[in-house]
Formats: sequence, C-alpha cells, structure tokens
Amino acid sequence: MNKLPPQDLANIYLQLARLEKAGMPIINALKLLTTGEHSGSLAEILLHYAKLESEDIALHDKMLASWIPRIVYAFVVMWIVYGIFSSGVPMSSIPDDI
Repeated sequence: MNKLPPQDLANIYLQLARLEKAGMPIINALKLLTTGEHSGSLAEILLHYAKLESEDIALHDKMLASWIPRIVYAFVVMWIVYGIFSSGVPMSSIPDDI
C-alpha cells in the first residue's frame, strides 16, 4: 500500500477545510480522500476525481459558450426594437387636412 505520511494527509485535510470555509462544496472530495487513503489507492482515486471535475467544467463551458451568443443577440434585438419605437416611425401621425 502506498499511503501518505500523516503530516501530508493533515495538510490536505487542512486545505480542504479552508476551501469548505470559503464556500466550496468538498464533501465528495473528503469522502474520496478517506476512501482512497483506507484502500491504498489514493492516487488513482484522485486522478479519477480530477477527470470527473474536468468533464464537469468542460460541460459548463460548452453550455456557457452556446448561451452567450443567444443572450447577446437578444440584447441586440431589444436595442433595435427600442430604437424603432423611440424614433416614432411606426406611430406616424395622419395629417389633419386629409
């Protein structure tokens, strides 16, 4: 088994506690650390966790990249519509001498 020295493990738990205090959810990371430490496969579990987090970040980036143009286009359309209605063109008045 390839276990970490106690001081390294204590440093990892300390850093995770700081992250949790900052508002980051680390419950899964702590469970994985504990499981990996007890099973002796901490490195493999951490690599697997990093892969899952990378996939999650890539998914969020992909969704963000697909929604940003839609939001920008919606603002452009609202700006054009505002320009049309504020100029008074669609509501032209009828001359009185007709």
